[in-house]
Amino acid sequence: MDSGFRLGKFFGIQIKIDWSWLLIFILITWNLATLFGQIHADWGGGLRWSMAFVASILFFASVLAHEFALSWLLGSSALLDGVFAGYARNWLRQMLDAGLPHKR
Repeated sequence: MDSGFRLGKFFGIQIKIDWSWLLIFILITWNLATLFGQIHADWGGGLRWSMAFVASILFFASVLAHEFALSWLLGSSALLDGVFAGYARNWLRQMLDAGLPHKR
């Protein structure tokens, strides 16, 4: 990912955000502010936009937390070999034992 801007490093993982995320953030915030205006007609414009902004920040923070969790899990080869490989073997064994058609 060459485009975008760098936010820094966290636990040795470089954080870069592509410019397209800024557009997505704006669209989500705008959509939520419009929706909040329809649902809560008594809310003023400032409250609607503030709540939409906070909700958008929380959404992107959850995406970032998800990506960090994946990076942490996949960065640990012992965990990767132990859990994911075992899970994949068990899944494949169950699929074959179930008698599902497969190519020979």
